[in-house]
Amino acid sequence: MNTTDPLLRQVRNFSINVVQFFIVLSIAGDVAYGAQNEAWKTDPLPEVKSVIDSNNESFLQAVLAKETQKLDELLSDDFIYVHENGLISTKQQFLEDFVPKGYVAAMLNEKEPMRQYNSTVFTIGSGHLQLKSETPHAQETITHVWAEQNGTWKLVHRHETHRSEPIGKQLSQQGGPNPTSDLGSKPSPEVYRIINEHEAAWVYGMLARDEAKMQELLDDSIRYVHVTGTVTDKNQFMKELRGGYTETYFLDTSMRQFGDTVLVLHRAQYRHDGGPEQSPGECMHAWAKRGDQWVHVGRQSTRFEAY
Repeated sequence: MNTTDPLLRQVRNFSINVVQFFIVLSIAGDVAYGAQNEAWKTDPLPEVKSVIDSNNESFLQAVLAKETQKLDELLSDDFIYVHENGLISTKQQFLEDFVPKGYVAAMLNEKEPMRQYNSTVFTIGSGHLQLKSETPHAQETITHVWAEQNGTWKLVHRHETHRSEPIGKQLSQQGGPNPTSDLGSKPSPEVYRIINEHEAAWVYGMLARDEAKMQELLDDSIRYVHVTGTVTDKNQFMKELRGGYTETYFLDTSMRQFGDTVLVLHRAQYRHDGGPEQSPGECMHAWAKRGDQWVHVGRQSTRFEAY
């Protein structure tokens, strides 16, 4: 094997077995993802939107008031918080290490239409959480993922991204610890295998500039939050893909499943064709089950280091 080949080198760095990856590629053309289904609607019903809007507001109010009991009710036990510097916190860490320090500002304004995928709802807004010890924050792009659990909507993921100096402690190129694998809500072995194969096909599509494969994997409703905080849709992402990537790999991968949605967290590296070296960061990929197929519905990247 020619290990100097850029594509093979990046495949080797991906967090699945190389042999398994090439098996996936050999059958990729036989995988049927299905055409976009007009019945696949992502606009939540008015009553669901009302609940999620209210929950987002309750979250901000509880953070400012240090109402840990209210936050305990709003946050899933499998809640993960990716901070603006790439640090990952669990529910326990957020409630015990951050909330007691005191927040002096909390804001979240709608930036993109709310999207629902079965029993999960995605919101993308602009705003921030500012601790007393911190300087004022730059405007951040924030994704909240809410999942319906036992009849109640719980916050399972918060992800922050902005383009400026990190507010929190600056992390190294390796980032911080990822405790996600220690939480519950792990996918079944079969779902894990499917999502792993889809992620492998996604990496291949990026490096090979395979637009047809990406069209199959990406749902029309996908929203991608870049490391700059910019939000793009599927058509914009496909234009970016044509510009080419010479490097794409994932490390320290973990998955959580909430109903028919799987949230994947990676330490990720991307490099545009001819572009400068880019800092690794924490990247969230969201996959939702549409009929009997899994499609890519959301992404967000947060850089570890300053620009």
